[in-house]
Amino acid sequence: MKVKQVIEMLKELDSDAQLDLSCDPEGNQYGPIDKGLAEGYLKNTKEKVYSIYPEYLEDALDRYEERDAINAYSGDLERLVNG
Repeated sequence: MKVKQVIEMLKELDSDAQLDLSCDPEGNQYGPIDKGLAEGYLKNTKEKVYSIYPEYLEDALDRYEERDAINAYSGDLERLVNG
């Protein structure tokens, strides 16, 4: 996903809400976005790529009330990803 696509997706969200990052689809590791940022280049295209990570949290499972945040998202992520 391109940075500009993420920016467009974020514009549709509540700007006062917290933003967490998950390492996998099952949500086994997630948390606030760490301030560290990795920068590199893709092997095949030499296109610049950034990696962001969640902070490690001991109590990640106790962080949220039960709620399906993905289904609560009302934006058109597919349109943003695929243009």
